[in-house]
Amino acid sequence: MRHLFIGLAFFCVAAPAAIAQSKNSPVDKFRQLEELLPTPNDYRTASGAPGHKYWQQRADYVIDVELDDANQRIIASETVTYFNNSPDTRTGRRKRCASRLKSGGATTSRSRS
Repeated sequence: MRHLFIGLAFFCVAAPAAIAQSKNSPVDKFRQLEELLPTPNDYRTASGAPGHKYWQQRADYVIDVELDDANQRIIASETVTYFNNSPDTRTGRRKRCASRLKSGGATTSRSRS
């Protein structure tokens, strides 16, 4: 009798929790496919692959670095070439550079953007 009472008590506690779980995350069996799959357009197909008007920007980097062990220096230069493959023209240029130099005697030079 005691085991029956414990089983009934467990069922009374666990059943509402199981019902509440299914109400909080229902699975809609009749959900429309356009809600699940992306809508195809000129830039992306329905599978997400690039379409016929898809484009990407491109930047080429050339980084030259020289280590001077005798003087404990690093000498470096960088050239970034940007290719605008967009059908829209860019009217302005923006360059963001972050230097992380820790020594007080370090020198930097900036190029034109």
